[in-house]
Amino acid sequence: MICAFHVIARPMPTHPTVSRIAAWSLGAAALAVLAPAAAQEIRVGPSSCEAGTTLDARHAKASDVLKQLSVTLGFRIELEEPLDAMVTIQSTRPADELIALLLASRNAIVTQAVDPKCPGKRRVTAVWVLKAGGTGATGRQPPPRPGGVFGAATPAEREQEENYMRAHGMLPEKPASGPAN
Repeated sequence: MICAFHVIARPMPTHPTVSRIAAWSLGAAALAVLAPAAAQEIRVGPSSCEAGTTLDARHAKASDVLKQLSVTLGFRIELEEPLDAMVTIQSTRPADELIALLLASRNAIVTQAVDPKCPGKRRVTAVWVLKAGGTGATGRQPPPRPGGVFGAATPAEREQEENYMRAHGMLPEKPASGPAN
């Protein structure tokens, strides 16, 4: 059995100003949703052994830029934390320097290997973006070193350590001890 219903729709009476405001609001909402996607632009240009890789990213999420670099240059990405920051980068540099620019304030690990296409150069093989906090995924800190910054154990070693630190401006100068009167 097939049933069909026919409903006659009547427009609701509205004031012309309300209709215009609703139309403008709907248009503004559509632009707000579409504008960021339209403004984002990511181009990874040709790479050369001498100059590096050309990156042109405008108003793009850092994660999208990193993914595009990964696809173009053939390295793996592991994200423990999202990269939602919007970036604009126009530069031609080696890939590791571009990644350092992109992840300037992030805790990350970049691994490299010898590049067979460019003798004497290295290529990026993987990038791990770690959680903020400086402890990595494990959450453990290394144990403190016994006996000072450099691990001096004996008084003579501690004195050498202090002299080194003074010579490099890490400790204030020792007051000169003059002859007693």
